[in-house]
Amino acid sequence: MKLLKQKYFHCLIFLLTGFFLISCSSSDNDPPVAQQPTMNIVETAIDDGNLTTLVAALQAADLDDDLAGPGPFTVFAPTDDAFPLLPAGTLTFLLDPANKAALIDLLTYHVIDGQVSSSDALALDGTSAVMLNALNVRIDVSMAP
Repeated sequence: MKLLKQKYFHCLIFLLTGFFLISCSSSDNDPPVAQQPTMNIVETAIDDGNLTTLVAALQAADLDDDLAGPGPFTVFAPTDDAFPLLPAGTLTFLLDPANKAALIDLLTYHVIDGQVSSSDALALDGTSAVMLNALNVRIDVSMAP
């Protein structure tokens, strides 16, 4: 089972054509913003329109409320275009309620407990970060053409 989970982790990380970095904070100590109110992770993903599969996965894992709460959180999120590149049956397997623990582990593998801006994320190239599921992940940045 561990090898199967690693396969899914690597598929999602290495086969994704697009990533969307979502970083939100909803601290009561933040000064008011004159423009649009700050959205949480889930609201930002829904508003984007290209992250519907991620939103469905967050809801299936019951993580949508957790990531809508106070953060900050940063999600390295695959766009909808990435999911057809997964091996056949992978998404169905992950969204099956019987595999909820694997889905939670996979989703939290893509979340940092803290706010990371896109420029800061680029600067993380070659370093590692502890993800929300407590795994230490090496970050390699490659710019798509």
